[in-house]
Amino acid sequence: MTRQWLFAGLTLACLCRPAWGMDYGGHAGSFLRVGAGARAQGLGCAYGAVAQGPAAAYWNPAGLARAEKKRLVLSHHSWSLDRSQRFLAYSQPMGGAGFGIAWLASGTDDIVERDTSGRSGEILADEQHAYLFSFGKQILPTAAVGLTGKLLRYELAGQRARGRAFDMGVLFSPKGWLAVAGVLRDCAGTVKWQNRRWEQESDREEKLPCTWSVGLAGRLAGGRLLVSVDLSLTEHLGGRAGIGAQFDVTRTVIVRAGVKDLSNNEAIEAAFAAGGTVSVSENLDLDGAYVTDPMDVRGSQVWSFNFRF
Repeated sequence: MTRQWLFAGLTLACLCRPAWGMDYGGHAGSFLRVGAGARAQGLGCAYGAVAQGPAAAYWNPAGLARAEKKRLVLSHHSWSLDRSQRFLAYSQPMGGAGFGIAWLASGTDDIVERDTSGRSGEILADEQHAYLFSFGKQILPTAAVGLTGKLLRYELAGQRARGRAFDMGVLFSPKGWLAVAGVLRDCAGTVKWQNRRWEQESDREEKLPCTWSVGLAGRLAGGRLLVSVDLSLTEHLGGRAGIGAQFDVTRTVIVRAGVKDLSNNEAIEAAFAAGGTVSVSENLDLDGAYVTDPMDVRGSQVWSFNFRF
C-alpha cells in the first residue's frame, strides 16, 4: 500500500505544473513530436520511462541498455486527411548495453497542385523522414544513459531539406518497481531548405525546437499494473503531459489506456487512447491502439508488429 501511495504522490507532483506561456504556431520538425508505435500511443505517449527495445531509439535511448533480445518493430499510424506515419526499428543487446536503428516517415500523397484559377497541375507529395542511430549503456546498477543521432529529410512541392538533431536520455531504477527518465530531444537540431521549383532559387535554415521531458513509470499490483506519466516542455511551444496505464490480463493479453496532450491551453484538445497487445506466438506480438482525433470523429488507428529473435 505504501508503494501505491508513493507513486500516486509522485504522479500528481508531475502533473501539477505552473501555467506556462504557450505559442502553438508551426515550427520545424513537428512530425518528430507526434509519437511512434502502438504501445506508446495506447499509453498516452507517457513512454519515456517505459521504453526498451526498438522503440527506445525514439522515446529514450537509455532504454536500449535494458534490451534482452534482438527485436524488430513495424508500425503504421493512419490519420485523417490521408495522412500516415510509418515506423520501423531494430534493437540488439550488447551485454550491459544496446544499440538501435530506426526509420520514421510521415506525410501525405496525391496532393493536387492548382494555380490561381483553380486549374489542376502536378500531383505533389509531402514527405518527412528521420533516420535514427541510437546507443544506450548501463553505467550503474540503477542507471543507464543513451544517445541518438538523427538525420532528417524533407520533400514538399519541389522543395527539399536536409537536417540533423540529437537526443540524450537517462534512466534510473531506484527500486525494482519504479523507473524515472529524463530525455532531451532534438537538441542542436537544424533543417536547411533548398527551393529549386520556382524561378528564383533560395535557401533557408530553420532551427528545431528542443524538448525537455521527464517520465515516471511504476509497476503495481504485483507487477500486473503499469502506470506511467510524462511531462514535457518544448521550446517556443510550451508544456504538455501524458498519462497512461496498462494491465496484464493474462500472460498473452495486455490492455492499456491513456490521455495525451494535456495542457492548460484551451486551443489544445486532449487525445484519449485505448489499445492492447496480443502475443500471437513466443516471438511475435500484435499491438493496436485507437486515438481520438479533433479533426476526425472516427479517430486514428495504430498497428504494430513486434518480433523477437
